[in-house]
Amino acid sequence: MSALNTIFILVTAFLAVFAESSFGFFRHFLGAQIDLLPALMVYASLRLGLPAIALLAVCGGYQLLGRGYRGRDGSFMPGAGVFPHETVAGETRMIGDVLLECELAHGVRIRVAGFENHAGRTLLDAGAEPLGRVVHGFGNDGTSGYEGCRVERAIGTYLHGPLLPRNPRLADWLLAQALGHAGGGEPMDLEPLADELEEAAFRVSAERARARGGRG
Repeated sequence: MSALNTIFILVTAFLAVFAESSFGFFRHFLGAQIDLLPALMVYASLRLGLPAIALLAVCGGYQLLGRGYRGRDGSFMPGAGVFPHETVAGETRMIGDVLLECELAHGVRIRVAGFENHAGRTLLDAGAEPLGRVVHGFGNDGTSGYEGCRVERAIGTYLHGPLLPRNPRLADWLLAQALGHAGGGEPMDLEPLADELEEAAFRVSAERARARGGRG
């Protein structure tokens, strides 16, 4: 897709979403397809290399935002090309709890816990930035020791969970990035909220990863 076509998609989707939110008449013509327009805006923005988009893509969404998916029959399904990776179908599924070590900000490391269930093996390009290092679990391909991918404010991962309620620090980071984008500047400093229940959920998930994860 050319840059001109991508810009056209971005502008058209933006105008349609603005018109729907302001006047509410586009749904009458497009039906449920209007709900796809915000995703089109994200896709077009990332294709243009705009780093301001804050995005979380999970499992199938993570795969489809790469260059594509190669099935076991050799067929290739092209992806959006947002993340620098390609996925190939595996013979067995990789299932279990996962614990990662991530560095979302320079010098600031956090642990992220979740649950993976995927047969695809996602292979990152040389030099691509993973979301984190696998402490326990399988990760992208079961062998590299990495999980997920990150491009500026956009994150792709295999971690279900639910991911954000179990990882309040990751949720805060993503919200701060989105608010920074909305304000046209740097990520905002968020006022701390009580997160005792979320931290308890994280501890349970992390302990399950230690006990049942595929690596480590």
